[in-house]
Amino acid sequence: MKEIPQDRHLIIKITAVEDGPHELMQSLPNYCRIFRRLNHSDGSEYYLAELLNTIEVGTKKIEYVVVGSRFTDGSIMPEIEGLPINIAYVLDHSILYEQDMDFAKCEFCGMGECSDVTKTFDPENIA
Repeated sequence: MKEIPQDRHLIIKITAVEDGPHELMQSLPNYCRIFRRLNHSDGSEYYLAELLNTIEVGTKKIEYVVVGSRFTDGSIMPEIEGLPINIAYVLDHSILYEQDMDFAKCEFCGMGECSDVTKTFDPENIA
């Protein structure tokens, strides 16, 4: 399994969302810069990611999400294609400075699909 190098950020493209909020679905495709893995006692992989296109939800501006594979045999890593993921909005930015996942600081917002686009990503081509 290829790990995300500590000195490099992975760029993923969220291309589909099932039963997610209207604002998230309208933002597709959306790009995220994964910058930290969060630990949790359940052993699942959770990653903090900066949305490169922020999402307006009511009066809130969503700038960060937590993403993780929907299935235990999946993993967010270089060269993934069409990986089913869970997506949660970050509501409390203090989680950005923590090492452990805290579900109280996020809100689950949907299930989606993502692919690694790090090698081909061009920031000039995002809306």
